[in-house]
Amino acid sequence: MEKAYVNEVFASIQGEGLYIGLYQLFIRFEGCNLSCSYCDTDNSNKKDFEINGKKYLNPITIDNLLEIITSEFNLDLYHSISFTGGEPSLQSDLIITMVKEIRKQNKDIKFFLETNGSLPDKLLILDEYMDIMSIDLKMHNKESILALSNLFNVLSELNHSSFYLKLPFDAYGHEEKSIDYLIEQLTTNGIKELIVQPLDNMVDEKIIDKLFTKFSKTDIVIRMIAQTHKLLSIR
Repeated sequence: MEKAYVNEVFASIQGEGLYIGLYQLFIRFEGCNLSCSYCDTDNSNKKDFEINGKKYLNPITIDNLLEIITSEFNLDLYHSISFTGGEPSLQSDLIITMVKEIRKQNKDIKFFLETNGSLPDKLLILDEYMDIMSIDLKMHNKESILALSNLFNVLSELNHSSFYLKLPFDAYGHEEKSIDYLIEQLTTNGIKELIVQPLDNMVDEKIIDKLFTKFSKTDIVIRMIAQTHKLLSIR
């Protein structure tokens, strides 16, 4: 029977990206294929996790997880169910099973994937089952930057889910050559919009001017959006 390591399940508003402020049910899985220094999730394979103050042991069967979720939450309240992590696409088979079962009970609920985008083949598998994908562009090292071309090749093949791209960066921004490479990839692949997200909601004003000046010479619209859940001191 399929089992998952779950970090937490909770209801909150979406704090990032294009769907900011919408009420979602978050299912946060353990485990990630990257080790980003700014990650806000403990991916240490927790022995247990909480839902509404009640503890459950890891790993948990999908049947039990589904039973708990449908009994503890009124799914009609939420804009969507967000699969997050860690990197949720590592659990693609589990997610597909969950989506199929939940849709038997609630045909109108939307499904939302928050992914680091580094496993593009998994995105193709999940495309049929997701309504929205929020895809981070990881540019914290040379390997991540070079891997972007694989992601962009796959984005053109997504035909069910809508997606948007989000660029996290620290207060000092990214190297200019990295941004030039990103613009080249976005332009080549016809991407017209990019969310820019300052980590910890901190950014140098000079970086803002430099970034918007560079993108003003393209057809790409960028929006800088803070992490509002941190401003509100909620999850």
